[in-house]
Amino acid sequence: MAVRLPHVTAVTVLEHYKLRLTFDDGLTGDVDVSDLQDAGPIFEPLRDPECFARAYIDPKGRTVAWPGDIDLDPEALHDEATRHQVATKRRKRRSPLATAHKAPTVRR
Repeated sequence: MAVRLPHVTAVTVLEHYKLRLTFDDGLTGDVDVSDLQDAGPIFEPLRDPECFARAYIDPKGRTVAWPGDIDLDPEALHDEATRHQVATKRRKRRSPLATAHKAPTVRR
């Protein structure tokens, strides 16, 4: 049985090498990736805050990426985001029919 990988649908770069990520299952959470600065030569460009700020969602891998073929494992990001969830405002959508059938209010 194949395990479905989570897909990143939105990324916001926060201060101090943190990312706010939203996934296709509705999870939104903050992920601290400051440890990548010392994780090897491939991640060295991310030491530059301007380079780090250029994070985007790779359309092929559906995960966070940076120029220079740098990307991160979506499963690990999802696990970390789960530990640091952010409450998001969800709008309740009303059906037009639900309000059309309300009984009028009678005032006396």
